[in-house]
Order: sequence, then structure tokens, then C-alpha cells
Amino acid sequence: MRTLQELIDRHSIIWFSIGSDKDLCTQFMSELAELGMLWVNGRPVTPEDNCSYFMGFGPSRTIGHISWQIWRVSWLNEESDPDHRERFYSNGQIPLRVDYGKYRRGEEDYLVRENVVKIVGGFTYPVGGRILFVD
Repeated sequence: MRTLQELIDRHSIIWFSIGSDKDLCTQFMSELAELGMLWVNGRPVTPEDNCSYFMGFGPSRTIGHISWQIWRVSWLNEESDPDHRERFYSNGQIPLRVDYGKYRRGEEDYLVRENVVKIVGGFTYPVGGRILFVD
């Protein structure tokens, strides 16, 4: 069975698509806790911590929540040009997008290759962003 440590050892920026499966979320958080991972605020990860639909591991070697809006924005240039990836980090690195469920099951193709977050027009959050949903 694959472990997060194997992936973390090979990549410095990983964005995970975990979804809403509670068991998968628990497994993800437990594995992070076993590795001694820290949240971006420096607090140790525990198995009981909240897991989001999308989670990110960054160059600071910490984990954090990725909002649906940020996940969506990371695909905007790719939708018109598949070879153009958005660079979200000042050093020009591009996040590796991993489907955590596929990765843990040992599937060969575990990369997220299609954006599942879509824009629903006409409705907005108070901060001005659009409401998003997952297919």
C-alpha cells in the first residue's frame, strides 16, 4: 500500500483531492498525524482534525485547507490551454494534484486530470466570489 511519505519525499507541493468520504478523510488525517505533520499555523495534525475536500502540502512542509475557489482558479488557464498550468508559488512551482483515494488504492493513474469544481452563475458569496459545486 502506498503511503503519503513516499509522495512527500518526491514532491514539495502536493494538492490532494480527498472528497467527502468520511473514512478516507479519517485515513488521510491519521496518516498525516503518524508522520508528525504540522498545520500551517505550527500545530500538530491529529486524526480528529477537520479534513477538507481539498488539502494542500506546501514547500514549508506543512498541511493546510485548499478552498474550492482556489482549486477552481488553479485550473482556469488549463481549461483553454491544457499545457498552461497556473503557478501558485513565488518560485514558479506548480502543485501536483493527487486523488488521494486512487493513490491509497494503488491505482497507477492517481493524478487529478480534470477539474470537478464548476461555477454556478448568478449567486455570490458576500465576499464577491461565485458559489461553487462539485459534480
